[in-house]
Amino acid sequence: AVGMATSIPPHNLREVADAVILLIDHPEATVDEIMEVLPGPDFPTGGIICGRHGIRQGYLTGRSTITLRARTHFETEKNADVIVVTEIPYMETRDRIREKLELLVRDERVKGIARITDLTDRNVPPWQVRLHIVLKRDADPNVVLNQLFRYSPLQTTVSVILLALVGNRPKLMSVKELLEEFIRHRVDVIRRRTEFLLAEARKRKHTVEGLLIAQIDIDQVIQTIRTSASRAEACQRLREIAVPAELVGRALGDDGFRLFQDEHGVQETYSLSAKQAEAIVSMQLGSLANLEREKLREEFQKLLADIAEYMRLLSDEANILAVVRSDMEELKQKFGDDRRTDISDEELTQVDRDELILEEPMVVTLSQRGYIKRTELKVYRAQNRGGRGITGARTDEEDPIKHLFVASTHDYLLFFTNRGKVHWRKVYDLPLQGRAAKGRALVNLLSLREGEEVANCLAVREFNEDRYLIMATRNGLVKKTELKAYSRPKQGGIIAIKLEQGDALVDVEIVQRGDDVLLATASGMAIRFSHEDVRPMGRNTRGVYGIRLMK
Repeated sequence: AVGMATSIPPHNLREVADAVILLIDHPEATVDEIMEVLPGPDFPTGGIICGRHGIRQGYLTGRSTITLRARTHFETEKNADVIVVTEIPYMETRDRIREKLELLVRDERVKGIARITDLTDRNVPPWQVRLHIVLKRDADPNVVLNQLFRYSPLQTTVSVILLALVGNRPKLMSVKELLEEFIRHRVDVIRRRTEFLLAEARKRKHTVEGLLIAQIDIDQVIQTIRTSASRAEACQRLREIAVPAELVGRALGDDGFRLFQDEHGVQETYSLSAKQAEAIVSMQLGSLANLEREKLREEFQKLLADIAEYMRLLSDEANILAVVRSDMEELKQKFGDDRRTDISDEELTQVDRDELILEEPMVVTLSQRGYIKRTELKVYRAQNRGGRGITGARTDEEDPIKHLFVASTHDYLLFFTNRGKVHWRKVYDLPLQGRAAKGRALVNLLSLREGEEVANCLAVREFNEDRYLIMATRNGLVKKTELKAYSRPKQGGIIAIKLEQGDALVDVEIVQRGDDVLLATASGMAIRFSHEDVRPMGRNTRGVYGIRLMK
C-alpha cells in the first residue's frame, strides 16, 4: 500500500476569494500575481511567518515548509525586562508551551529567565494569549528570545503539501492549479444544481399549466368529475377533453402559451396529460377562490422567469463563472475578516533574497556620524528651476550628511573603513525610512571596531573585470585593485588595503579606462595622473606613493 498525505495550511477566506476572482477575471495570471492577493497562509492563532521563500516554493511546486513564530514584544516590569507572548503558533496550546519553557529553565538550556507567568484572561481575545517571561537583570532579551525560538514551541515548522484528488487520483498541484480545480468544481456543482432546479421547475410548470387550463372552464371539469364512477375514470375523461388553443392561450398568457406551443407544437386543440388530470382531481375546492387563482398565476409567472434564468446559465459557461464570482463576493461580505498572521521578510534559511524583493530605485543617505537609511525615490518630486526643494533628510549642525546617492535595491554597497577594511551589504538590507528620519547607526549593521569609521560607501551592481578601485591614504599612498577582488567579503569584512602604523584610509573611488586621478592636500597642493600609471595590486598590499607630503 502507498500512503500519501496532504497538508494544506489554513488561509484567509477573503484572500482566497480574491484569488478565485482574480483567476476568473484573468485566467493567465501567474503564481506571483496570485500571491499579491493571496500572500500566504493565515492561521487562526495569528503568529508571524518568517520569510516568503517557503510560501512561494510551496505555491509553485506544491511542497514546502514554512517557519511560524509566536508574536512577541518587550516590556519593562519593575525594572526587569519582560518578553510578552501574545500569539502562539497554530496547533500549540499555552499550557504546553508554558510547561516546555519551565522545563528549559529547569534544565538550564535557556538561562536568564526568572519566572514565567500566564496572564491570559477574559480581556484577551479568544485566539490570543498573554504569557509574561520575566528575565533576570543581567540577561539580554534578544539572546533569550532567540534561544526560546530555537528550543521551544514558540517557533515551529509547518508543512505545505498541496495534494488533492483530481479525477479520483491524487495529484500534487501548484496553488494556481488548486484554485483552477476549485473553480472547475464550483462550475460543475452549479451546473448540476441548475439542471436539477430546471427539471423541477419544468415539472411544476407542467402541473400548474393543467390547473390554470382547468380553471378556464371549471364548470365542465366539475361536471366531468361528478359524473365519473371512480377517480381513475375521472382522470381518463379529463384527458379526453379537447381544449381549444384559444382557451389555453387565455389561461397561460402570451409568454406561457408561446412556451407551451414550443413544447407541444401548434395545434387547434390540446388535451391534458395524466399528471395534470391527477392534479386537477386532487385539487381542493378552496383553490377555486379568486385569491388562490391569482396566487397560481403568480407562481406560473415566477416559474417562467426561473426557467428562463436557468436556461441562460446553462447556455454559456461564462454565465456560471459569473455566479461563482458572485458567490465569492458574497462570502467575503458575510464571513471575511482581517488577516491575523503577519509575513516578515526575515529568511531563516539560505535563499536568494533578490527573488523576493522588488527592484526599485532608492535614495541612500549616510551622515558624518554614521547614520544610514534608504528612502524611496518616488517620495521626491521634480521641481522647476526656482523651486525651494523639500527636506531630504533630518540633520543637525553636529551630524551633517556625508554621502547621498541613488541606488537600486539589488545593488551592493561597499563600506570602506578608515582602518582599511571593506564590508558588504545589499541596499535592501538598509532600514527603509522616510525623508525626515535620521536613520540607523552603522554599528548595528556592520561589524565595526571601536574607533573604526566609514571612509566611503560605493554602490556596485556588477563586479566587472574592466573596473578598478583606487584608494588614497592619509600619508599620500595610493593603491589600485580590480573591483572583482572585493566581490566575496566575509561576515566581519575583509582587508581592502594594508596600512602602516599611523596611516588611515581616506577615500576610495571606482575608475575605468580613460579616467584620471586627482589628489589634493590640506595645504593646497594637488597632483593629477592617469589611473593607468598605477599598476593593479592585490587586496592585502600597501600601495605606492601618489603624492609626497611635506612634514
